[in-house]
Amino acid sequence: MKTITRDDLARMYPRAQSQWIEAFVALAPMLMVHYRFNRFDWCGMCGQIDAECDGLALARMEENMSMDAKSILRLYSFRLNDAMRAGPVFGKRYSSKEALARDLAHNSKKLADVVYGGPHGREGTPPWQGSLYPGRGPLQETHLNNYKAARDEIRNQPGGEDCPDLVENPEVLADRAEMGVRDIFAQWKLKRLSRYAQVKDWSTLSDALNTGNVHDSVKPHGLPRRLRATARALAIWPDEFDFETPGNRLSAIAFDPNPAKTIAAREKTRVAAANAVRLGDSGAEVKRLQARLCELGFAVGATDGDFGTLTKRALVAFQAEHELAPTGVADAATWEVLAASAPADLGARASITATDLAAAGSETIAVTQRAKWWSKWTQRAGLGGVLDQYFDLGIADTAVAKAEQVKSLMSRSGELTAGLPPVWKLLPFAPSTGLLLCLAVCLAAWGVHYVFDRIEWFRVRDARTGVHLGRGKPS
Repeated sequence: MKTITRDDLARMYPRAQSQWIEAFVALAPMLMVHYRFNRFDWCGMCGQIDAECDGLALARMEENMSMDAKSILRLYSFRLNDAMRAGPVFGKRYSSKEALARDLAHNSKKLADVVYGGPHGREGTPPWQGSLYPGRGPLQETHLNNYKAARDEIRNQPGGEDCPDLVENPEVLADRAEMGVRDIFAQWKLKRLSRYAQVKDWSTLSDALNTGNVHDSVKPHGLPRRLRATARALAIWPDEFDFETPGNRLSAIAFDPNPAKTIAAREKTRVAAANAVRLGDSGAEVKRLQARLCELGFAVGATDGDFGTLTKRALVAFQAEHELAPTGVADAATWEVLAASAPADLGARASITATDLAAAGSETIAVTQRAKWWSKWTQRAGLGGVLDQYFDLGIADTAVAKAEQVKSLMSRSGELTAGLPPVWKLLPFAPSTGLLLCLAVCLAAWGVHYVFDRIEWFRVRDARTGVHLGRGKPS
């Protein structure tokens, strides 16, 4: 079995606290043998750790419950409603969950008491005492019953006989790295997470760990980060390293409720991954590579099935970001990581608007807004002369110049003009040439508005996804 080294752990968790790295190095190999781990278990676990505790960067592994009202509503809306329906919350009635969230903002103890205890208690935690058992340890163990089960499981591990009573001393998981690492492996068994790892169903694995219910509509917090971290782990500990001691592969499949599906999924991945493509290649596999890179936010230019310079640049950037060797060749290891990853969380950029881009000086947005302004007033007035009065030749020349910058958008003419109705269907009868001319001007103005609105939409989308990498003043 491959040794878990400090260097590999540092690649996976570059901001990790040293005591947690040392605990992993000391305990992980032994516990992997004890729990019959293979590579998929290990990489899936590493991905979850990254999201749950910020990549082992916390000196004390306890959940930070101090958050603003907006975050509370986003994460705990259902539990706030549950608390309000039961009656007064800490002796006070609230008119809305927004009002309750405002009172709980930046009050760690009260928020934990509500969301982890609540009016009826949760999973053994007494009512309104959730602050006794918030998330602790690298996988953020919560609730009294889970602390109790983890204590019993850790005591069955090699060398874990002296585990303190985690019900009486729950802070041990936050303060003692040895117990925190042991709890990770205990949770992996108790929550039966290996069954999802063996078929590389990383999304469901995240759901099972983070929400505890894979059948409801609640999605795990930070899913993109979990998937990207898992993909990075698959790159750091690639397939050529043997994570399996004798018998482990059969043991892992024996716990799988559908071993035939597991074997078939592995074989499908192996066959697909064998189709390495590189600069100069063309065909369906290249097009599949380009499409996947685009999904993940790496611009390849046209998705045309030709492996050119832009595709190689995008692939090298992806490989470097995911701890793969930046070879520019989509080999078996790269295909596996591509399949596991997810688009990056771009923060505030994900909600940027056309107004934001205009304020930042985007020339493209300025042109589209002028054109839309002209078309709106032309439609209202029905006069073609508005073009000369409000969109004079100087501005028109600017629009022509800007057309070069948005050529990639305009090349998608099918998308831009989709939905435009044929003019002749709108004009079955024309009682006079003058009326027909006015109507034609209005329709032309509407068409201009539609096309420039689509350009603006594409520009905003590219800004949100990071595809547009402008230099200096945004275009």
